[in-house]
Amino acid sequence: MIEVELKFQIPTAKRTMLLKALDPKKSNLIHLKAKYFDTPDKLLSQHGVALRLRLEGEHWVQTLKAAGKSHLHRFEHNHDFGISEHAPALDLTIYQDESEALAILQNALGDQFASLKLQFESDIQRTYRVIHFEDAEIEVSLDIGRLATETEEREVHEVEFELKQGSIQSLLAFSFEWVKKYQLWLDVRSKAEM
Repeated sequence: MIEVELKFQIPTAKRTMLLKALDPKKSNLIHLKAKYFDTPDKLLSQHGVALRLRLEGEHWVQTLKAAGKSHLHRFEHNHDFGISEHAPALDLTIYQDESEALAILQNALGDQFASLKLQFESDIQRTYRVIHFEDAEIEVSLDIGRLATETEEREVHEVEFELKQGSIQSLLAFSFEWVKKYQLWLDVRSKAEM
């Protein structure tokens, strides 16, 4: 599946205003916990690939993401493990019948599949809603939380505009208005790249 999305960092002075603009009363709220995997020498990252297990509500979902043909397009494969209190183990067997996902992993890892280890975790509160603009449906997601390794921690304050339906031109026009109003700056890095 190909995603079309734009992600922006939010200046400290504009964070409260942006949350109000998203109107929490009309939005959904979800707590996202994730575990990101890579080899010790970061082979996935070097190839623009991210592999994670994420708690979405009560469901654990394993996701493989990879760079696409442009910064606006990304490959994404999701596998829902269902409801569980505890994170399942990383399961690479789910890609055996997914040729594109398997090719991405083989290209990045070669024969080092067994070298994959937990690299960092994220703990994010996501406020999101779908907004209709011109011919498009755009999901606006505000992520607030933290990223942590064994030795370091970083705050996250970002907003993402994902095109659910409609034209890329409408997505660009919609996001440009938010960029001007809230002084956002484009950040093409995934959380794994950060």
